[in-house]
Amino acid sequence: MDKCTSKREENRARRRAAILSIAHQGFLDNGYAATSMSAIADKLGGSKTTLWSHFSSKEELFNAVVEDLVAKLENDLRDVLDVDRFSVEALRRLLIRLCARLMTPSAIGLTRLVIGEAGRFPEVGEVFFRNGITTLRARLLRFFEGGFPPARAGVLMELTMCAVQGFRFSSIVRGQALTNSEIETFVDCLLENLRIPADWADRAAAADSVSDNDADD
Repeated sequence: MDKCTSKREENRARRRAAILSIAHQGFLDNGYAATSMSAIADKLGGSKTTLWSHFSSKEELFNAVVEDLVAKLENDLRDVLDVDRFSVEALRRLLIRLCARLMTPSAIGLTRLVIGEAGRFPEVGEVFFRNGITTLRARLLRFFEGGFPPARAGVLMELTMCAVQGFRFSSIVRGQALTNSEIETFVDCLLENLRIPADWADRAAAADSVSDNDADD
């Protein structure tokens, strides 16, 4: 690849990123219907042909914006959920960080946007569910399986997901960010009612010991 071609591709990638950034803000602030390609092109500057050379329709641009936002949220959640060894304290830290990430203005805005437009664009809801919710469920399940049999891990994952999503919905409806204190109070209440045995650590250590002895035999 020659330098001229490489430079053109870099410029095109930067232009596309700029378009997504402007469109992202427009869709979040005004919704799909009230955001026009002309308004996006005006904020972008230059010829409107530039915008149309990247995206052939507003629908295509909207889908690209949602996919980009979901990918960023997925990366954020991957960092939070990158914990393999289960413990009650690790679960508490994970849930506090998870709630904080899920309740940022960007994450809340994305959820509102998807809920508002999923009827018009089913593929948008599918992307959000597949790359956001399904990924979160899988990572939480793997975490719980680090401390419990599969069936119990599945129940704990479902209960946690329902609780976190319900708590998050209250923040969306209220239209205001939750404080760190509110998040910690919620997490502590959830942990208390998940009914993880007080002697869980002793049971886990005993199970590990049995597994080690079986392996030696």
